[in-house]
Amino acid sequence: MALLLTAGFAGAVDLPDDRAVSAGRWRIVSAELNGRQIDRQFTAMLSVSYAADGTWTVFFKTIPVAEGTSSPNQAADPKSFNMATLGSGTNSGRRYRGIYEIQGNTRRMCFVPADRPLPADFSTAPASDRLLVSMERIGDSQGNARPDQR
Repeated sequence: MALLLTAGFAGAVDLPDDRAVSAGRWRIVSAELNGRQIDRQFTAMLSVSYAADGTWTVFFKTIPVAEGTSSPNQAADPKSFNMATLGSGTNSGRRYRGIYEIQGNTRRMCFVPADRPLPADFSTAPASDRLLVSMERIGDSQGNARPDQR
């Protein structure tokens, strides 16, 4: 489940590099899969660390549970991305695609397995295989908390 709650971002020519904008630690605020809210007690224990090179790691509390890489199309409207999981576990090599937006210290994304149609909006429905995730920045790329979070 934690694996699905992730995505990183890469840059595009003549646009601000969303990888640099995303670098740091983010906590999962909410998540919805196939039209159903995922338990907030579970999502509250998840965070994602993004690096400026497009790699990411999902943490359950302080334990790394998934990692991967992704690259977006910042010129798309809405912005879109492709993502692949890494590592040696059962989720290794899985591919996803989706849409995203970043506004200050908040971000959201909606994504599906790569063989499904790209979402056109930030919503889920039963049997859609869509995952909608909302996050809040909690720290910078060096692990320092945001000034208003200290």
